[in-house]
Amino acid sequence: MRTVNVGTTTGNEALKVAQPFDAQVYILRHTELPSGFSDQLLDVQPADCVSGNCTLSFDADAHLHWLSGIAYPFWTWPVLRKWVPISGIYGNVTVEHGIVSELLVALESIQEKEVHRARTVITSKPSLPMWSIERYTAVNTGGPGRTTPTLLTTFNPRSPHAGQDAALDFNLNCLRIGRHCSPCEILPRICEDDEHGEWFYFEMPDDLLKNFRTTVNRLPLGSSLDLVVNRVGWDGLTSRELFDDRFPYRFPDGTMFGDSDPRRLIYYVKKWRKQRERNPRDQTVTFVFDKQDRLARITSQVDGVGTRP
Repeated sequence: MRTVNVGTTTGNEALKVAQPFDAQVYILRHTELPSGFSDQLLDVQPADCVSGNCTLSFDADAHLHWLSGIAYPFWTWPVLRKWVPISGIYGNVTVEHGIVSELLVALESIQEKEVHRARTVITSKPSLPMWSIERYTAVNTGGPGRTTPTLLTTFNPRSPHAGQDAALDFNLNCLRIGRHCSPCEILPRICEDDEHGEWFYFEMPDDLLKNFRTTVNRLPLGSSLDLVVNRVGWDGLTSRELFDDRFPYRFPDGTMFGDSDPRRLIYYVKKWRKQRERNPRDQTVTFVFDKQDRLARITSQVDGVGTRP
């Protein structure tokens, strides 16, 4: 998997990597329905990866056919997992227009009551952070255990983060039959970076920052809320989420926006870690509006953007 480079490896090269592992080749079709949505995996021909779109899914044990005979008992019998826990590693390579756009590698330690998992996603999608580490517990609807404590690392290959190699430094000793592994035992260096590393969850790209800085400095006080939104950029002012899926990441202050005065829009140029709490390292520009929705003040923690008045 280390030989696959997001953004440069071709679909044909990815096929050669996946070939020894009997990879499944498919596309994910997302369909909107009146009652929600539906995702379907549709098998496609390997030739579709060469110049089109496909996903290659495979695991390291695909060539060990004897494992298929014991997989079902381990998956369904918790008593068996109690005495003989088992783990597996697998990967997905997503190809778009003949070029690898995303790489996923995950190692799961299947235990009696839980499935401990560490996942790494390397993606070229611009709407995602350059470097992010998250810990969460997923709830299972089937299979072993009811919960899956997960360590997720997501990053863009253009990220300046110095520890990118740690994201694929999986502890392969966890694959030994009978070995229990927590997510941090699977990817120990990522947990270390999560706790002690120096990194921003979001940094506005230089070209976007230049335009943002120029636009803010030219906004006159007294401008309407609509004018600020049209000039600076915002799509939907009702979100209370910490981040949305647009560039740049930005959100209204949770306690002040929409239901009290003054109204504030907060734009992040840099966000330290993915946390709801403010951090002194954050760099923000805050627009404060009066009761008539007119721009009354701009408070800046960003170089090149002045605080007014």
